[in-house]
Amino acid sequence: MITRTVSKNPRTTRGDLVNDLQRAGTKVTKATISNTLGHQGLKSCSARRVPLLKPVHVQARLKFAREHLDDPEEDWENVIWSDETKIELFGKNSTRRVWRRKNAELHPKNTIPTVKHGGGNIMLWGCFSAKGPGRLIRVKERMNGARYSEILSDNLLPSARALKMKRGWVFQHDNDPKHTARATKEWLRKKHFKVLEWPSQSPDLNPIENLWRELKVRVAQRQPQNITALEEICMEEWAKIPATIRSLTSFHVCFSVVEKQEGKTTIIEGHILNTPKAPEPPNSEAKCPIYRWNLQHKYNYTDVLLLSQFIRPDGGLLPRRITGLCLEEHRKIAICVQMAHRAGLLPDHKPEPPANQIIKKPKQQLNRYLTCWSTDSVKPIYKTGLKWCKRRMAVGSPLLKYNVRYGVKHINIKH
Repeated sequence: MITRTVSKNPRTTRGDLVNDLQRAGTKVTKATISNTLGHQGLKSCSARRVPLLKPVHVQARLKFAREHLDDPEEDWENVIWSDETKIELFGKNSTRRVWRRKNAELHPKNTIPTVKHGGGNIMLWGCFSAKGPGRLIRVKERMNGARYSEILSDNLLPSARALKMKRGWVFQHDNDPKHTARATKEWLRKKHFKVLEWPSQSPDLNPIENLWRELKVRVAQRQPQNITALEEICMEEWAKIPATIRSLTSFHVCFSVVEKQEGKTTIIEGHILNTPKAPEPPNSEAKCPIYRWNLQHKYNYTDVLLLSQFIRPDGGLLPRRITGLCLEEHRKIAICVQMAHRAGLLPDHKPEPPANQIIKKPKQQLNRYLTCWSTDSVKPIYKTGLKWCKRRMAVGSPLLKYNVRYGVKHINIKH
């Protein structure tokens, strides 16, 4: 009866079990119940807090896991992870305990669903990579897309330089409304940053949560008494984290994803395996990636897989500061990309206009003489008067429209 009750409702306490057995005519102690459940492989543990997931979120997380199934560990080391968090002034939230078996901590019965933006007194933004933590700042005012862009401009690039990230590093943030705002997207597009596509409602997939937990535990141990002291302690403890960054952010790569159906519950499990070491390039001292792998004379416009690594999402070529290409190979890649576009080997990223939209031709730009000719080929008309006091007529004067001499050279209008 004890095991059956706990299996149906893992949140049943020992006191509840003692009362149920007393009503059934059996008198037992809490220690007896603990020993009985221990023989069945059950022990009392704290319930894990997980995001409240809808079926759409589950499918998005499964798709993300399958897409990055074979990514080597070196790729993840080139990612800058970022997030915001709120830190409470008076310690952590209370926990709940459940009866569960080993390796069953993420079963829906053994977890507590949570939502973002819990209670707290100060909001912090921080970032880190496998090389160590980046900057940590306090966000005092309300954050929107414009304010978030300012934070990234002031802190993300200095953090990347301080961490000595490799060329082509990837930036990660979740799907918070301020992260997906138009101002934020425009700023990221202008800076040509690679952004990791992230599934919604997935804060538990972000390894920065391990840093936030470590930071909150350390801050709670020092027991700050006011907001100013809380901010100072957060900055001090964040600066001490680099010594343990590897143990906090290390992870293994998932080997395979398996779906299990238990009644109405779908459980998605990942079999974990250590990542094999990536092969070393033959010319590791070269700065250009093409020369590093000795590919300088071995590719052409048909190697779409190679060319796609140097193309922006809109079809343009990434700048050299991101790709790391030398000037000679950058020009070769640009020519190969143009040839591949003309041959139809690369997708056309230009969006098609709607069927009912009429595309208007741009009007010709007029110069200061109200003509479309080059100003170098036009002789200006001067007002009548003595030679020493002649002046040009005012710009836009109707007399200039029909009293100019035209040359042969047209003005160069870019369409």
